[in-house]
Amino acid sequence: MVERTVMPTSPPSVEYALNELGRRLVPAIKAIAEVGEELQRRAADDAIDGGETPRLKDFRATRAREAAQER
Repeated sequence: MVERTVMPTSPPSVEYALNELGRRLVPAIKAIAEVGEELQRRAADDAIDGGETPRLKDFRATRAREAAQER
C-alpha cells in the first residue's frame, strides 16, 4: 500500500508514497473519517445539551437497576 524510497543523500532521507492499492483505499478512508467527524459533532452537541448521550444515560440506568436487584 505504501512505497518507500531511500534517497541517496547525506544525511539519508526517505520518501513515502501510496501505491495503486493505497490510492484505491483513499475514498474508503475518507468515508470513515467523515463518519468519525459526524460522531464527534454529535457527541459535542450532546455534551452541550446535557452532558450525557442518550446511550450513556441508558447504560447508567441499566447499571443502577442491576445494582438495586443485587441488594
